Amino acid sequence: MDRKALIEQKKKQLYFKNLMKSMNAITTIEIYESGSERDFYKKVISSYYELWQKSKIEPYSKLTCNSDDIQCYKWIINKAQLTCEKEYIFVNSRYCDGYAKIILNDLSESASQLWCHDWTLNDLQGSLKYGFGKGFCLIDLLDEQVIDIGLVSDDEYNYQLWLWNY
Repeated sequence: MDRKALIEQKKKQLYFKNLMKSMNAITTIEIYESGSERDFYKKVISSYYELWQKSKIEPYSKLTCNSDDIQCYKWIINKAQLTCEKEYIFVNSRYCDGYAKIILNDLSESASQLWCHDWTLNDLQGSLKYGFGKGFCLIDLLDEQVIDIGLVSDDEYNYQLWLWNY
């Protein structure tokens, strides 16, 4: 890896670490920068996105974009069956390629912070480099399930939630 690419990789890792520190409703247990665990989670997410892009995975649930934040967070918590009793892997594969093992401390606030994490990355970076969308992806370690929530271009009127067992 050349020097410029290495510097860019280190910057992305730093932004991801700072993002995890900024989410005070979430306990970060470990950040995976390299190693076999990270490789495994990356493989799980790659498999999921490959099927998702081929439209092999249908949304599990939808919520109208006209819903207010409170309704949205309740929908996320209920439909994804989020709990403070499980460990999850938070995935940011689009920009930082970050993977962190987390525990949710306060479900509503955790859902809020995860939902708007792209905005937090923008604030940390000082630009709109990371997009302006809402959504997040988790790997539920106990149930061996990918939880992906967001707004996609094929349905701009609804937030969508996908669940996929790996």
